[in-house]
Amino acid sequence: MRIFLASFLLVALLSAGCAHYQLGNASRNLPFQTLYVKPVINRSFAPQAQALLSDQLRRALQQEGNITIVSDEASADATLEVVLTDYSRTILSTSDQDTYLANSYLLELTAQCTLAHNLLTVIYFYEKPVTATVQVQVGDSLVSSEYQNMPVLTRQLATRINNLVISSW
Repeated sequence: MRIFLASFLLVALLSAGCAHYQLGNASRNLPFQTLYVKPVINRSFAPQAQALLSDQLRRALQQEGNITIVSDEASADATLEVVLTDYSRTILSTSDQDTYLANSYLLELTAQCTLAHNLLTVIYFYEKPVTATVQVQVGDSLVSSEYQNMPVLTRQLATRINNLVISSW
């Protein structure tokens, strides 16, 4: 009898910590259900990144399932604005035959994001910087390597912006 009572109390104490656990995304408690994503503005030197990022960001937000992306700002509860502000290349390694010739680069793309509620005139975050990086091996040319890795870089940036939108501010 004591063993049964002790095991029952142990199970009751351990399961009490899980009483408030909810399955699924934490984004269920967002203060908006519909979101308008403005077209991405490119003020950086990233080649054609705005179209890639706009598409990947909309897809990432739609996959959340509880945010509806709308096509006009007037019918949205909130608006997300993304401005690409910086694009840089950093040399990671050089050729062993010529130290002025780079073998690999680190590409970094930075965006400033603003999320505002349209009806309540509440700004959740304003010009918050979000950065993504990718390492690029230079093959035949830097331009082709950069072009091939731009979707990878913008996908990573879209994922980080998506996480910022659905997280608690």
